[in-house]
Amino acid sequence: MDGLVEREIVSKKTIRKYTRVLAIDFYWTRLRYIKSIKKLERAWKEKKLNSIIRQIAWVYGIPTNKMRVRYGSKSVSRDAIAHVVQNASIHAPIDIEFRESRKEILKNMSAHLFMFAVAHELAHVVLHARNHQFKQSEVATDILALIAGFAYDHAQFNKDGSIGYIRKNLLSFTHKNVFEFANKIYL
Repeated sequence: MDGLVEREIVSKKTIRKYTRVLAIDFYWTRLRYIKSIKKLERAWKEKKLNSIIRQIAWVYGIPTNKMRVRYGSKSVSRDAIAHVVQNASIHAPIDIEFRESRKEILKNMSAHLFMFAVAHELAHVVLHARNHQFKQSEVATDILALIAGFAYDHAQFNKDGSIGYIRKNLLSFTHKNVFEFANKIYL
């Protein structure tokens, strides 16, 4: 998505603000995720990647009738797993492109990493569609994926020690905040 802050520097205060606001604005995604867990696990076992993508879209309330998925895309940066091309409307066509082929994804990625990558990309869609105050933040899209319930595989570190766009030194703090706000809002 254009205009995003690729490697934003965030503090603990910013993480806490993002988590608090996103947990309040998107509390309902966790409930939908919980209802989806068995379907997501079954789709991964059956190697149905498009079913996983559609289910994650449902978690965010994104219609899938105009969603197109492409695997083995040369337009995806070699530092990224996937990217999304979409207009600022949740009802506009949404193209999700993956760098690797379906076969490579199933061979090289864990279910958690694939689902987190999809949840991150679709978080962009929902934040932009709602013209959310954090729509330009890559860190906020990671936090929204965590709030919804998607966890990433901690063995998949970036070269700089971060996971996704959250720096390694802020991971435990981020998880603590997500857990804290999730318990306040969901329970």
